[in-house]
Amino acid sequence: PNNPTFRGGKYGTGLTFDGVNDYAVTSTPFYDTVANPKLSYGLWVNFKTLSNWGIAGKTNLSNAGGQRDWLLFTVMGGNSFACEFNSTSGLQYGSYVNISFNTWINIYCVQNNSRILTYLNGELMSNDAFTGSQNARSYPISLGSYDGGGASCNCSIDDFNLYYNYALSSAEVKELYKTSLT
Repeated sequence: PNNPTFRGGKYGTGLTFDGVNDYAVTSTPFYDTVANPKLSYGLWVNFKTLSNWGIAGKTNLSNAGGQRDWLLFTVMGGNSFACEFNSTSGLQYGSYVNISFNTWINIYCVQNNSRILTYLNGELMSNDAFTGSQNARSYPISLGSYDGGGASCNCSIDDFNLYYNYALSSAEVKELYKTSLT
């Protein structure tokens, strides 16, 4: 990791990133071994300001700005985020979803072999086509950046969850959101 700080999160302590060069990364790569897997991941995030970069992803840190298998990223010009999955057909994105600043929001991205589903605070916000097979490469998971700090998010992140080879249903995402509020 490159200097994220542990501060007040949604629950207890979360990671805070400075938007310049902070990030956290798993010490061992995560390797997808199943052809055409399903995948769900989610987190709580509090955006301070918006940059055009990654929040969380499985990426090749030695190839800045390049290869990634999945990514949750922000779009500065539109004050929005999107879920991205890389397949044998190329990069594919869910629709952009508007965000709020200086408040905790819950985001889930789900890829279920044929669709990219994007959820905000337990509600389905977009349902987009996914074609091809998801790439299966050995990359680490990073938080706060997708390329090792050069594309850092000015945000706090808490309660990151990854469901490998499992596509959460809308009811499960809603229940995870409601349960996390209590």
